[in-house]
Amino acid sequence: MPVDELTGEEPLYEAVEDIFNPAKKKEAQFTKEQELRLIFAVKSVIGNKEGREFIWWMLSRCDLFASTYTGRALDQAYLDGQRTIGAEILALCLKADPKILPVLIAEYLESEMQKPEGEEK
Repeated sequence: MPVDELTGEEPLYEAVEDIFNPAKKKEAQFTKEQELRLIFAVKSVIGNKEGREFIWWMLSRCDLFASTYTGRALDQAYLDGQRTIGAEILALCLKADPKILPVLIAEYLESEMQKPEGEEK
């Protein structure tokens, strides 16, 4: 694996890519150090309101809280893949801060309440 020139460490994105590749999933496991670095990165994202808004947007795009049933196998497989990524993102967020989900929901609901009448919610 290539090494980051600045840090001398293996880039996280390649480790993450390996985790989501079914052919490599069993052999690709995060080391404890990689997992801690990733959790630290997530903490920095969820540590501010804009970062939490981005995380909520990603979770929403992944249809994490919706059914994936469509009646069409390929569409359902695609949606299941999106949902799996959303579940991984949420799991990392919860490892970084076990109390983050209610915060994300509350901030989302607050932003929806502040939208002017007629604006799409």
